[in-house]
Amino acid sequence: MDHHFHIILGLIFCLGLLVLTSSLLVESPPITCNQTGLSCTVIRDNCYENLLHSAQWTPSAPVWNSDEIGIDLIEDENGNEVPVLEIKWKSAQDASIKYLKGAQVKILQASDNSLFCIKYMFHNKITSQVNFNKQPWSFSFNRFIAGPGQKYFVSVYHLPQLNSDSINSISKSVEIPGCSDPRIKRTKPCQLSGNLWEPNITLETNEKEASVYFKLEPDAQKYVVFMKSFYDGSQCSEKKEEITNITFSENLKMASVKMSTSGWKRSCCNYSVMVSTH
Repeated sequence: MDHHFHIILGLIFCLGLLVLTSSLLVESPPITCNQTGLSCTVIRDNCYENLLHSAQWTPSAPVWNSDEIGIDLIEDENGNEVPVLEIKWKSAQDASIKYLKGAQVKILQASDNSLFCIKYMFHNKITSQVNFNKQPWSFSFNRFIAGPGQKYFVSVYHLPQLNSDSINSISKSVEIPGCSDPRIKRTKPCQLSGNLWEPNITLETNEKEASVYFKLEPDAQKYVVFMKSFYDGSQCSEKKEEITNITFSENLKMASVKMSTSGWKRSCCNYSVMVSTH
């Protein structure tokens, strides 16, 4: 390596956004909501049926604290760790609890407006403002697989629901960290997107060419190497090279590409190298 050059190594992951559809749930073991003194069933919901029925008396809105909605990591049916929305709420301790027949969780994904709903149906009336532990009746849902980097709007409605959404419901937005977050990085969605790839780029240069070396990604079919030169923070030149038909194997884990720098100004001796996969 020519030590007269100051080398800046950059890295870009062009992986695309992995959007997890609302049908993806961790369904095993079966979702239950039974408690001592309360018979309850969890069902998928079409999100709109509740508004078709009116009721003379409705319960108060759910109650939650700021730390009762966020993300959690759990194992799916195949033993893979996945990020899920963790949603917890309580029933208000007032007389309206005797009209409480269930709850609906509604999750809206901001990027495409896809909607997911699940309903907790109570099969007996709640007659006390507290449960058998003398605590407020509490519920939770943590089976919706959240997409890394996605934003969600979460609402919880107590049933029967009023035609006006805002009166007996609560809502909050939740942003899921991207795959660069240490907690999320090794989950299955990030593995599928290739996020664990660490190319370990190195660069060697002389007056006529630059040699870029990087580690292959096992599932990539195509690589694009970008190289730019700079002087005092301003870009001078750039070059792009595409690499295809490289098959990852135990014997071939590194790739290299030579890029001509003939004609580049020698004063532009700061470099940025970026590698993307497709």
